[in-house]
Amino acid sequence: MTTASDRCRIALEGIVCIVVGLLALLSPDAAALAWLYLVSGFVVVSGILHMAGAIQLRKHFAGEWILIVNGALTTLFGIVMILLPLAGLLVLTSLLGAYSVFFGVLLLAVALKLRARWRTQAAARPAVTCLNSVTHWRHGQGMRVMSVPQNQRAGPKAS
Repeated sequence: MTTASDRCRIALEGIVCIVVGLLALLSPDAAALAWLYLVSGFVVVSGILHMAGAIQLRKHFAGEWILIVNGALTTLFGIVMILLPLAGLLVLTSLLGAYSVFFGVLLLAVALKLRARWRTQAAARPAVTCLNSVTHWRHGQGMRVMSVPQNQRAGPKAS
């Protein structure tokens, strides 16, 4: 059962979504910049956290410098996106495009692999005809599918 606070929270979320959506529709430039600054801030914080984590991991393994360099480059990337917003938007758009192409190719490869597997399995199984898929009554035991072996059938066993 929903409570009054649940309904208020849902209504508030709906109002926020409508306002944000209208602002994005009425001012797409401002919405794109807000998105850029949000992503850039996340990237900067993420880079700093990578560096901090690498410093703490120095005791456990010797390759921490790789994580420190990764964190520094990530932080630098976020700062550049903040300082050069047009370039940042172009980079984010390019990354999104590359992501879409990569996963589109990946999904097509999976679909083709599944198709090949289905064809292989289809060739290995006998053709289903109307005669071997017809159900029938057998000795009052109920419906049976003729193509299912006796030991794999559900229900009472034939005696």
